[in-house]
Amino acid sequence: MSHQEHNTIVHNKLNDQQLRKNLKSVMDTLKGNRKNLIASRYVDWEALREQGRAVKQKTLSQLDTLLERFEQNALKNGFIVHWASDSKEANEIIYNLMKENHITKILKGKSMASEETHLNAFLKQKGLDPVETDLGELIIQLIDEPPVHIVAPAIHKNR
Repeated sequence: MSHQEHNTIVHNKLNDQQLRKNLKSVMDTLKGNRKNLIASRYVDWEALREQGRAVKQKTLSQLDTLLERFEQNALKNGFIVHWASDSKEANEIIYNLMKENHITKILKGKSMASEETHLNAFLKQKGLDPVETDLGELIIQLIDEPPVHIVAPAIHKNR
């Protein structure tokens, strides 16, 4: 996509009054729900947020060790672990597993990983049928659009 095409899309979306109305309504609801949840359940929200950040940083600093431990425990429990170095390889692994097991349709749970690897498009290109189980993801899949939000993929759509 050229810079000009990108600018045109951005301009059109910014001037789409229905889209603006949809997003404002949903974001107001989400913010209100978050505010109410925090006020009713958590005394020191910022401290919890900082604690979560610290856990994330610690985990990332030892990710290789933790992934190896996960694999060992998964194998002990009868699971098979597949490693992929990039999205193409991850998609190929899934495709080959489907092919080996004569599977032509797969139900998918909401997954940012498969969204990032473009798994649905990859499987469709191979003649397979991925079907989303999350309502928002299914709506987006049926209209052949990418999700616009990690939690609410169809947040920009109204009834």
